[in-house]
Amino acid sequence: MPKVSVIVPVYKVEPFLRCCVDSVLSQTFSDFELILVDDGSPDSCGAICDEYAARDSRVRVVHKQNGGVSEARNTGLNLAVGEYISFLDSDDYMQPELLQTVVETMDTGLDLLIFRHYRFCEGKMPQAVPFEKYGLIQLTEEAERADFIVKDLLTYQVGWEVWNRVFRRDLIQAYSLRFPNRSMAFAGFAEDLYFNLCYCAHVRKLIVLDKCLYNYRIHSGSVMHQNEKKRKLNISNELSKAVLHYYQQFDDCQMLVQDFHTIHYMITASRVMQDYRNTGVSACEYRRIMRGEMADLPFFEEQMSKQLRTPEELKPMVSRWDMLEQLAFIRYLIDGREKDFRVRTKILNRFYGLLQDDCLPAQVLGMWFEQQLKRPIVENT
Repeated sequence: MPKVSVIVPVYKVEPFLRCCVDSVLSQTFSDFELILVDDGSPDSCGAICDEYAARDSRVRVVHKQNGGVSEARNTGLNLAVGEYISFLDSDDYMQPELLQTVVETMDTGLDLLIFRHYRFCEGKMPQAVPFEKYGLIQLTEEAERADFIVKDLLTYQVGWEVWNRVFRRDLIQAYSLRFPNRSMAFAGFAEDLYFNLCYCAHVRKLIVLDKCLYNYRIHSGSVMHQNEKKRKLNISNELSKAVLHYYQQFDDCQMLVQDFHTIHYMITASRVMQDYRNTGVSACEYRRIMRGEMADLPFFEEQMSKQLRTPEELKPMVSRWDMLEQLAFIRYLIDGREKDFRVRTKILNRFYGLLQDDCLPAQVLGMWFEQQLKRPIVENT
């Protein structure tokens, strides 16, 4: 049995495919299988895959009708026999020491390894992409796993792609974890995030490695059209429903179910933030967008009305998040707790007045919010 299964979905990447495959076959670690899933590519990709399989017994090729990247990865997962699973996009390539590094690190008893990557465009210098935290992370308690998902995964502190990670196959198999099928509305938009949200619910020990081991190729012209933004919010709604359904199946995910209103908010917030991150939109305008666009999502309203927290529970939660997510989340909780629109507007106006000072400490915000929840507010019309 090979130590690592490298799964590569292949579709219309003829100019890049040889570079991708060669980067695996030239690894300093040799105990692997390379599964190339030809997803009905109309170019010469299928023939190139067969060529490599004829030359190297570690290469396995599957030809199938086009079904999208999730279906291709699931096909690879169904065939994989390695102890560890690595995903590689067919227009990207690995650093020569990737597999050697991840095997040595995973063999220390990890459930998950996350590593950095280089991002590059043709003709430009690669850029090393940083994370916000590194090192060993222990998630022995369910509360710690829930905290990691909300605080680190959904705020993109450690990314949420699958190609800059290595997974344990036995953990994937134990929970029958797969990428979303094509019928799910978010397939093709958020399949990596879905897989990570599900897998990380069962992780007990992981390491975020401060080392670039992967090369991510950016294709020019791939800018989302403005009218796609609303669609992505509705996709986030469907993503949240699918993740909640997954959590409800397992005993070790009940805290995640109980606190799912928080996770759902963060999923939706992360999609909005991703759309507007590099557009020059001000923080004030971003908050206005959040208020307007999220108000129309029925599942958001349903989750927002559940499990409203007491001030005592909120204070430590507020103090541990970065400023932008604190502000958005506090606003969300005020909306959920206070149903009278006029009273809610009055609270929020006072709250947003405080937000003009971006240096306001999180503890001060937490104390202020606690006071607002404790005091009765009488609306004078």
